[in-house]
This record gives sequence, C-alpha cells and structure tokens, in this order.
Amino acid sequence: MPDPEKSEPEREEALLFPLPVHAVDEASSDQRFINFLIDNILMQYGMAAFSASILAAAIGYFSPGAANQLFGADNKANYLFTFYLIYSFNHLLYYPVCEKFCNGRTVGKWITGTRAVRKDGTALTLRNAMLRCLFRVIPLEPFSALSGVPWHDAWTKTIVIKTR
Repeated sequence: MPDPEKSEPEREEALLFPLPVHAVDEASSDQRFINFLIDNILMQYGMAAFSASILAAAIGYFSPGAANQLFGADNKANYLFTFYLIYSFNHLLYYPVCEKFCNGRTVGKWITGTRAVRKDGTALTLRNAMLRCLFRVIPLEPFSALSGVPWHDAWTKTIVIKTR
C-alpha cells in the first residue's frame, strides 16, 4: 500500500532502493579505482578532444588570432591552461549529469556494476551529484580514498554500492 504522506517522486525513490543500506555491499576499492580510471580516460581523451575541437572552431570563427594564441603550438602555457579549462568543464558536466540522470552511474560504474547512492539508500539528488563533483576537483582528493572513504563521499553522505 503506497504511503499517502509521501509525494509521487518520494514513493518512486523509496521503491528504487528498498533495502536498508547496511543490507547491501559497498563497492570495493578496486572497483572504485577502475571507475576512476575509466571515467578519467573517457573525459581526458574522448570528451576533451571533442570539446576542444568545438571550442577551437568557435573561437577560430569569431577570432582567428585568439584561437592561434590559445591552441597554437608555439605557446604551450596557454595550450595547457586551455586544456585544463576544457577538462574542468567536462568534469563539471560529466559527473553530475551521469550520476543524477543515469541513476547514480557513470560509464565506469556501469562497467563495474556499481552506482552512487545517498547513505540512506535513496537516489542521488542533483545537489548531491554536483557536490560530489565539486569535491572531486580539490587537489589530491583522489588520494583521500587511500584512507578509506573518499572526501567526495564523506562530505556528501553518499556511498558507492555494488549492483550485481
């Protein structure tokens, strides 16, 4: 019998993950590391190349001199800075979109059979997904996983669980 005090999205969210969190298996550190590798390879070599091509074409169309200054081989500092901006943009787009709209999964999580959920077992909100992403940008954050729980999980009260 549906709970009349909950809204329709809350009832759907409760059905999404009916077991208490302590009854599920958290993802292993190996699975999480593989997630990290797959997602970062995808962002650095797939999305970054695509985004850089679009950005270079757009800037080249409107200001050929600026495009040459940003992407020209003779100015490596600007090239590296531009690459970092593109990577950051892709990072801030990829994780929240995937984790919110793909049921807590990124490509890496899909491949390893894991997904991110809130500690109470419910699906991530857009706010959770955005905060997890922003905390990942903190320098040396990936190394926080070596001490147990990565900062992006601890600070957002989320976990990554096994789905198969």
